[in-house]
Amino acid sequence: MPLFSEIALALVLAVVFGFIAHSLRQPPIIGFILAGVAVGLFASSGSAAVEVIEGLAPIGVALLLFLVGLEMNIADLRHVGWPSLITGIGQIAFTFGVGYFLVVALGFSALAAAYISIALTFSSTIIVVTLLSEKKELNSLYGRIVVGFLLIQDFVAILALIILAGLRSGGDPLFSLLTTLFKGGVLVGLILALARFFPRFLDRVGRSPEMLYLFSIAWALGIATLTELMGLSV
Repeated sequence: MPLFSEIALALVLAVVFGFIAHSLRQPPIIGFILAGVAVGLFASSGSAAVEVIEGLAPIGVALLLFLVGLEMNIADLRHVGWPSLITGIGQIAFTFGVGYFLVVALGFSALAAAYISIALTFSSTIIVVTLLSEKKELNSLYGRIVVGFLLIQDFVAILALIILAGLRSGGDPLFSLLTTLFKGGVLVGLILALARFFPRFLDRVGRSPEMLYLFSIAWALGIATLTELMGLSV
């Protein structure tokens, strides 16, 4: 199947399943997930189609996270910082502890049990925030608490994966952690510095809807590419 037809098929299935989910008063993201399953069934017979889908997937994730970022106001999280911090760390510690002992009891090694236990502790930030955004409850009190809770989970997940990756490779986990934190700090600082000039720049770009649309996509994918070049996740 030509590349154009494969992309068109994926988009058509996403619209159909998303509309069905919306008609059933369910979040459209459920339909999008089912559409992905359907695309996988269609593409299972040809390796070229699978490669195309795998190439497009990071673009979709980057754009989805970009839309999530547009809906989030970090300043609002200050009002729910402590509840999010306490519940987030408490849930992670409890779930990890119980999961670790259960997995070890099943005969897994300590490192494998650590990986599985960490995976059990974390929720899907993308799905939860998207659901809150669709219900227009992202800025509600419990919505802000949930987002802060998820941000705590994501931060702990990044640190845990870095340390586990260092242990697996035999390297120094502390050096790997400090290196990644330094890269992340540089990236965040660069973005915050550029954001100071954004209001005036966007006023000029926004005079043309086409340029604003193109710039938004270029900014989202450009920053995602920059993070990947720095050794971080898209």
